[in-house]
Amino acid sequence: MDANWQNRTLFHGDNLKFLRAMNSDSVDLIATDPPFNKGRDFHATPDSLAAGAKFQDRWSWERDVHESWTDQIADDHPRPLAVIESAHAAHSDGMGAFLCFMAVRLLAMRRVLKPT
Repeated sequence: MDANWQNRTLFHGDNLKFLRAMNSDSVDLIATDPPFNKGRDFHATPDSLAAGAKFQDRWSWERDVHESWTDQIADDHPRPLAVIESAHAAHSDGMGAFLCFMAVRLLAMRRVLKPT
């Protein structure tokens, strides 16, 4: 399918909103810098291009997981949801929330990537 965005575009921010707006099978390559569930706060250095930016790499099911995400995964990809729910129960609330956050984005990336 044809892209509904300009070639060589750099998107900055939460990639989910950008991915959901893109046509399926329209992307050759995705480079992403995801969080890693380190349980820490990160702050950009004052001399960087992202000066002032900060990110809290801590996760909570109640605060960070949207019902629409779990509904989408349950409807379209029940096996990953089983892994997410298992991690939530066996490891921690934060691990389940982190995996859900990542899963919905990885599934969106798969949708927009060309088969090649």
